Amino acid sequence: MESGDVVLKIDNDDDLVSDASSHSKDYAEMLAQARAWHKPIEEARLKNQVLPGQAVRLIQASGCKRGKQTIRKWVVDDSCIAPDDDNDIRAIGKAFNAPFSDEDIKRMRTAEKICLGKRISKGRSVTNESMRLFIEEARNGNSFEAAEQVFAEAHSDQGELRVFYVDWVGDERGTTRRGWYTG
Repeated sequence: MESGDVVLKIDNDDDLVSDASSHSKDYAEMLAQARAWHKPIEEARLKNQVLPGQAVRLIQASGCKRGKQTIRKWVVDDSCIAPDDDNDIRAIGKAFNAPFSDEDIKRMRTAEKICLGKRISKGRSVTNESMRLFIEEARNGNSFEAAEQVFAEAHSDQGELRVFYVDWVGDERGTTRRGWYTG
């Protein structure tokens, strides 16, 4: 990055990336397999009316060392594909009396990698489409500022796009006309 550069910051709409990916039958099947660790939580919440806070305490009592907020995200966030650590999955199984074998966890991890790869790929294609739309708007309006405004009005379903103008760069940080940009 150098002084005078223009930087586009694109924040894709996570729902758009997830929803677009989930339209594929194969993706839906892989996601269900990757999220098999969540099934005991869902069953406990439905059958026993276990509240999220109770689920968090049960998982912590089963030996999970993660913080309450992390565990709560696993319990309530449907976009969470899988916990980071196999021991976390084991603790969830133990908490709800539905232990997972090493083979179960291996299947979940394989499916997780496929799902994450598809989400990353879809995210890239959404980003590329956002860039294409922005460039088209910039050419039509002959202005980055106008293109940013038109993009926000016409293509907000893609996510948020912001334009930064680099004034100077130094030690991995640059200043822009709209604040700091850290690269």
